[in-house]
Amino acid sequence: GAGCFWSPQRKFTSVEGVSKVTAGFTGDPKLSRNPSYELVCSGKTNLVEAVRIEYDDSVVSYEDLLLKFEDFADGKRGRQYQAVVFTDSEEEKEAVLRVLPNTQASVESADSTFWRAEKYHQDYYSKWASRIPVVLLLLYANANPQGFLPDPVPKLSFYAYLVGI
Repeated sequence: GAGCFWSPQRKFTSVEGVSKVTAGFTGDPKLSRNPSYELVCSGKTNLVEAVRIEYDDSVVSYEDLLLKFEDFADGKRGRQYQAVVFTDSEEEKEAVLRVLPNTQASVESADSTFWRAEKYHQDYYSKWASRIPVVLLLLYANANPQGFLPDPVPKLSFYAYLVGI
């Protein structure tokens, strides 16, 4: 994953009715302390990178947010980068299965703490957007000396944690 907080944070922040999008980690109910990004990357937890979305459901529905989440639901990554919708109720779980019947994302209970990621992860995309294409091209050129892009260009995967207010 190439910065799995970036794109969903940017996309959901621009949705009318969304008041706050926070980058963080969730999905490991056994964890009892705020994890660092390095700990999550180590693979020693069961955490996924996620964004917590606070929204006004009189302006935007849970179902509309799920449809926007589907753009990021690529289930082909390891646990840290797994596409997951964390639900607070059976009704939310049923909504996910109804709205996204063919999703590659898993659906899990939001029974673990949402840990806010370090400050430098918050709004990361907006802070670094102009530099990201250059960094990605340099990384790709370094990994692929032939200098051509694969066809198709790989899709990045992202995660969402939806919270109604």
